[in-house]
Amino acid sequence: MHAYINRPNPHITIHCDASCGQIYLHRKNEQRHIVVRSSNLITILDDFIHDKYELKSGRLNNDLWLDIVLESPEQEIGLVHIIHGIISQKHHPFALAPINIHCK
Repeated sequence: MHAYINRPNPHITIHCDASCGQIYLHRKNEQRHIVVRSSNLITILDDFIHDKYELKSGRLNNDLWLDIVLESPEQEIGLVHIIHGIISQKHHPFALAPINIHCK
């Protein structure tokens, strides 16, 4: 699963289909791409808690992609909701940001 987090227009889009064409249309050369696996899950969550992946208005820091592979799709979607909660604490525009599922 891939999830796109956007700050200029606060929203998160989940792509359950790794071959979805929209994933590659929205990627840019210097895009932040975070790989999340069971083996690094705690580290990634800690990084979000400590604002390692700042979301600012500048071109290099205004969005990011998560590449998530966990034990089940439910865990992957649950993780996106947890990350949403974490970033909402530091970036208030995300408090009301929708989480949309683009493809299944």
